[in-house]
Amino acid sequence: MSVLQLAELLVPLQKDTVAYIVLSHELNLKIAKCQAKATSQAGWISAAATIIGAFVTFALGYFIGTSQPKGPSELASKPAVTAPTSQLNTAIANPTPLAPVVQIEPLKLGSSVDNNAKKERPPSNASPRP
Repeated sequence: MSVLQLAELLVPLQKDTVAYIVLSHELNLKIAKCQAKATSQAGWISAAATIIGAFVTFALGYFIGTSQPKGPSELASKPAVTAPTSQLNTAIANPTPLAPVVQIEPLKLGSSVDNNAKKERPPSNASPRP
């Protein structure tokens, strides 16, 4: 029976009867099979899309990688931009100095607190409490 026929047979029955329970169970099985079929198809489609995506990524990496120079023979065929040797020699002979390193003394924590605690405070004009 189809899902629609089972549902039509289920409607006139009273709940918690044997016939109602059996028909509802059969209806639930049919619905679960339909959902499993749809989920299975979606899984196969996603697996195929993953394989196609991996192949496209590999192909793009391969073709882009072959267009880049790899060996020294390909590098030698291209003209290289070089600086005049006199500029290079002076740069090596007279390197620019680095900035001087500044030493900073570490802070002494707590010294001002200790000095303030040791100072005696002048007596106030308030009278002592009895």
